[in-house]
Amino acid sequence: MRKLVLLFCIIFFLFGLSTFAQTYPLVTVEDIQFQSDSSLLANGDQPSPLNGDTVRVRGTVLVAPLVDPQNDRRVIVWAGAAWNTYIQDENGLVYEMFDGITMRQGDTTGAAQGTFFDLVDTAQVVEFTVVVEEFIETTQGAILVDPVTPVQIISNEPKRPDPIELDISDFYDGQQNVLAEKYEGMYVVVRSGITSDRNVSTGTFRINDGNGNFIYMYDQSGYFTLRGHRLTGLTDYQPPPDGTVLSYIRGVIQTRWGGSAPGYHIIPFYPGDIEISAQPPTISMIRRNLSEVMTNQAVDISASIVDTDGSVDSARLYYRIDGGSFNMIELTSSGGDIYSGTIPGVNSDSALVDYYLWAKDNLGNESKVPPSPDTNPQYFYLVLNRSVTIQDIQFNPFGTDISGYNGYYVTLNGIVTADTSDFPGSGVTAYRIYMQNGTG
Repeated sequence: MRKLVLLFCIIFFLFGLSTFAQTYPLVTVEDIQFQSDSSLLANGDQPSPLNGDTVRVRGTVLVAPLVDPQNDRRVIVWAGAAWNTYIQDENGLVYEMFDGITMRQGDTTGAAQGTFFDLVDTAQVVEFTVVVEEFIETTQGAILVDPVTPVQIISNEPKRPDPIELDISDFYDGQQNVLAEKYEGMYVVVRSGITSDRNVSTGTFRINDGNGNFIYMYDQSGYFTLRGHRLTGLTDYQPPPDGTVLSYIRGVIQTRWGGSAPGYHIIPFYPGDIEISAQPPTISMIRRNLSEVMTNQAVDISASIVDTDGSVDSARLYYRIDGGSFNMIELTSSGGDIYSGTIPGVNSDSALVDYYLWAKDNLGNESKVPPSPDTNPQYFYLVLNRSVTIQDIQFNPFGTDISGYNGYYVTLNGIVTADTSDFPGSGVTAYRIYMQNGTG
């Protein structure tokens, strides 16, 4: 009898919430996302016309919020501690595109779990009750949890929608195409891109079409990241080496006009959403044998060079002095994957030597690190006839904050201005001192 009463109470509670949700208007994804061409061209990406409104919206789920609601409750698409998914409305036919959007539930504890948002799965058509809001430049639906409003599964489809075939130039054609805003949140596929700007801290990279146009890969999925939300045990993902040719990459589109990578980003969800056609050698672990280089001292440069789908055919070191022409040195293998070469000593105090590495495999695929050494050098050192100073450590003539001594031990002299009593560290941060060698 108690079970029957409890079941009746649950049914009554859910019925009451469902009836309450019915008071909110049912809108389409297009109603939330649509912006006219004239508005986009004149004003750029603007907040949704329904921004701040509470509405009901339906769409096909493109990615499950969790790996497995029963056995592995790690999120797939990272948005802090939130549950997150993307939906697409295949019935949105009033406008061209504008049919995708992200759904997010920030509060996932206690009573808020009564939305059952964590139980939705790929290819289900689901109705969500949400507050429309903006995150940076991305429109999203925040699941209503006050009051807690359960999602409603409308139907189960055999598969998620097929991706829309697009070119990189649809997003960037000499400049960012603001009209591509219509693809925000939509499931697309881009073919035949060439990768660059590989980030070995996050797993992101840039995809180029060879004509100066590009789009970014964003590591929001735990299957395609090197950050803390990586789905360890379920993925062996590593970002492809610069110069890799992709057969395709598929995922949803997100727009970001701020930060270090402004523009359009594609977010692959599941294993198989990136397929590599040809992969060049991977160049890593670049080191020089001397931390402090004196005049007339030769410098040995070494690196690990690996080709996963063939063999390394040739490897070279290019260096220049004080921004002059690059000189080439053939690298030799010293056993295994390690290649090395020697930059001759320089008889010029305070000379600046920068360098990059290049490799080619047996199929003719080439890579170099850094990918744009003429405009964005990363590896350099100073030739000095004295000890290194704090100014030398802080110096970078290429417009970045990376020191030429980054990762190397050096000896510095200076006056301590703050010591470990000021910065005693903790279980997370180390002891610190601050010092200077000037006045003021």
